[in-house]
Amino acid sequence: MFYSLLYTLAMLLVAPFMLLHPRLRSKYLPSLRERLGPTASAVNATGRPSIWVHAVSVGEALAAKTLVAELRRRFPEYAIVVSTTTETGQRIAETELRADAFFYFPFDWKFAIRRALRATNARLCVVMETELWPNFIRVLSRRGVPLILANGRVSDRSFRRYRRLKWLFGPLLCSFHTICAQSDLDADRLVEIGARQCDVEITGNLKYQREQFDVPDETIEKLGALLSIKSGDPIFLAGSTHEGEEAAALDAFKSALENNPSLRLIIVPRKPERFDEVAGILKRGGWDFRRFTELKNRTEAAQVILVDAIGQLKALYHLSTVAFVGGSLAPVGGHNLLESAAAGIPVLFGPHMSNFRSVSADVLQNNAGIQVGGKEELTLILVELLADEKLRRDMAEGAAAILLQNQQALPRTAAAISEAMPRSGIKPPSKPLRLLAGAHAMAARILRGSPEKELLKAEKLSAPTISIGSLSFGGAGKTPMTATIARHFISSGERPAVLTRGYGGRATEPFIVSDGKTIFGDAGLTGDEPAMLARSVTGLIVIKDRNRLRGSKLATEQFEPSIFILDDGFQHRAIARDFNLLLLDADSVVGAMTDGQLLREPLDFATASDAVVILDGKRRRAEFAEKHLSEIGVGGPFFRAAYKPVECYDLVTREEVALAALPETKLIAFCGIANPGRFAASLAETGCKPSAFLPFRDHHRYSGQELDTLARLLKRMGGDAMITTEKDAQRLSHEQVKGIRILVLRVDLIVEDFENLVKLVEQALVRIFHKV
Repeated sequence: MFYSLLYTLAMLLVAPFMLLHPRLRSKYLPSLRERLGPTASAVNATGRPSIWVHAVSVGEALAAKTLVAELRRRFPEYAIVVSTTTETGQRIAETELRADAFFYFPFDWKFAIRRALRATNARLCVVMETELWPNFIRVLSRRGVPLILANGRVSDRSFRRYRRLKWLFGPLLCSFHTICAQSDLDADRLVEIGARQCDVEITGNLKYQREQFDVPDETIEKLGALLSIKSGDPIFLAGSTHEGEEAAALDAFKSALENNPSLRLIIVPRKPERFDEVAGILKRGGWDFRRFTELKNRTEAAQVILVDAIGQLKALYHLSTVAFVGGSLAPVGGHNLLESAAAGIPVLFGPHMSNFRSVSADVLQNNAGIQVGGKEELTLILVELLADEKLRRDMAEGAAAILLQNQQALPRTAAAISEAMPRSGIKPPSKPLRLLAGAHAMAARILRGSPEKELLKAEKLSAPTISIGSLSFGGAGKTPMTATIARHFISSGERPAVLTRGYGGRATEPFIVSDGKTIFGDAGLTGDEPAMLARSVTGLIVIKDRNRLRGSKLATEQFEPSIFILDDGFQHRAIARDFNLLLLDADSVVGAMTDGQLLREPLDFATASDAVVILDGKRRRAEFAEKHLSEIGVGGPFFRAAYKPVECYDLVTREEVALAALPETKLIAFCGIANPGRFAASLAETGCKPSAFLPFRDHHRYSGQELDTLARLLKRMGGDAMITTEKDAQRLSHEQVKGIRILVLRVDLIVEDFENLVKLVEQALVRIFHKV
């Protein structure tokens, strides 16, 4: 709210200048309507799901070229829409990028961002480099649009600003699913200003991708003919120049002419609004020059060419002998040196390269260019290079090596985007829910105290007891882990009984859900988890009772189990346990540090566990979670687990459907589980790309009207079937789904080093009960 007010006031203050200043008026007024939020007819008339790529200006747009091409290849069913902030960036994007639509980035008002989001129908957004607009990031994050920061970098000047405003930018960086940093230094800086270390990957610089530097031979030949440049002609190119740098280039050129009378100079100012200014400098200096736009189809061998057009620089490098890249003598921060390196010519640049720190370091390390201290040194080095062909050839070889060594940025960035795509549409917990969860956790600390002390007073059951639980409100995999442990003990000849409180269900408690042979109730009677456990584990005794002490007595009287398993038992401290297994989604650990996840108890209560299983598909996040838990005193040992799709079947007929057939089946997906992102990730693992993904609240009871709505959506989208989770399948009766084909995806929880985890459990039971 405070930011939005400040932003609005700032826009009101600059509005008169934008309207009255001729240059600003011509720059912003034509695109004003679009900057208030584009229309669907302008950017995505078909309404296809899209990937939104935002590139601020020319450099970012060029860096996005190969990424946009790769996204088109990987996600052919998505439209690719590109936004830019500047007019020149828009022109370059339209010329260089093979996207479906281009538009100006909206002003950072929520209404404008929402209009853009509706118009584009974006399911994922890629932000090039480091562009942090608070309302833009918040709106997309709250709408469940995953954000990827690609080619992330932090210049010296930006770093100082971001660090002072860490309270603002830190939470914004935590809204990104993945941050792809160009270098180690950029990664460290991003973490220092608030990014989570586990979200930052060092992917390299997309601007190194060889494909984006390719220029057709025909283009080079035509340009050379237009400028009357023949093979072997000495050409000095001053590219992307800023104020003061044209004069420095002219001085160096004048000195070099003494030994190279046929030398010619090409000047390419960075900003189009300076074309006339530079023409005035050349005119006053008495230089024989021509403006590029005046040549048209005439060929003139002018001594100096002023390129007053956009998009010519890349090809011009291929016609040059030596290049100077501007923005580096002037304190601007430099421009990209790689276009000249890719063209195989030596590159000169000044001391101000903070915006391209890693690139300039690579150029120097590979002897592909020379950094000069000022205009006098520029003159000396230019003369030296023009006189030494072998030195120029050696520097060209060094330039080729730079590109060869840095071709992993594109596949790494594309992989990060592919990994985030399944989370599209998964919204984070709302602020009221986060506040309630925080209050709940605080109350647990005050009223209940330490779990270790509580468990000392707990009652022991008649058989060894294993608790499987979590600190989160759901989605940590407790029930699948209970099933996995139960199967192990059944296969070992034991007779386990699960004590579960379930959720919902009409049955009078205690209720025998299964005696190991017969199932006595459906999910409507027993609740979701008890029904799923009874159906998925053959031979398992399942007792539902909120008072699990009472349930254990019923189990002992009727079945004499050899082992008790408490499903979701971490918070149930009336019963003592011989092994306390805690499951934590890595997001719960990371989120607990940033108020991003819902925990029902403080994270440090995890010290009561005997082992911790961490769930996450992103290994670096799991490593970060383990490290943080160790730092707060959780001793482990730590294990890692992930869900793996193992079976798909028809809900009504129980006929098996091959997982390999899912990618070729037109599906819409729906689920009512605590972590819908996990279901989306499981679908993605099979190669399935649902036409729609509809998450409902956890334990949702589907009405006939809702299923009818889903069926109409399926028909409208031309789908073959719906697909849901095994947990949701417990809540769907055959009568409800009559005439609708619904597939069920069954997943197993696969624990790395499961044998050692089981060994720890068995050792604890042997030590205490001389069992197993």
